Amino acid sequence: MGVRNLRAICPNCGGKIHTQPKGLGHFTWANSWMLVQTGSECQHCGTALSGKVGPGNMAILAEDADKTWWEREAGIEPGADMEFALDADTLFNTLADTLEDNKHMWPVGRLTKIVSDAAERRLTFKSPMLAWEVHAEPVADECSRLVFSSKRLPGVFADWGERKRVERKLQRAVGDRAELA
Repeated sequence: MGVRNLRAICPNCGGKIHTQPKGLGHFTWANSWMLVQTGSECQHCGTALSGKVGPGNMAILAEDADKTWWEREAGIEPGADMEFALDADTLFNTLADTLEDNKHMWPVGRLTKIVSDAAERRLTFKSPMLAWEVHAEPVADECSRLVFSSKRLPGVFADWGERKRVERKLQRAVGDRAELA
């Protein structure tokens, strides 16, 4: 153990789990969840753990190891696409209306230069750090989904999480206007 005997909390039973320092020798010199790791299972309930510790000293379950903190909190599977109970043309029109109505409400700044191609059901726009292309793609009868692609603008070295923020915000805004499948 290190200078401080930090504990993580089991998300299943709430028990305190032993931790050990990681990567910095034998010293855990601050109350920081980033500097410790857990074992492979909880000592109290036997639940499988990933060995990682999240914010608030919460241990991360083995099945949640690949999820981001937002996906763990919201209960969303990693990489899951949102499917809408609309045909692709209706979804495209809903997407265009949503972008036009909400382009000033984005957490990272204004969206600019919205260009639409109704024949291919494709929208192109720019956020402060990324250039976006969103395509409404049919999945099954009366069911479709949004496909996102983005690239950094010239002179921008990192998007600082803008990619996921804009995708989540856009899917949530379109989901408020449409029924989810």
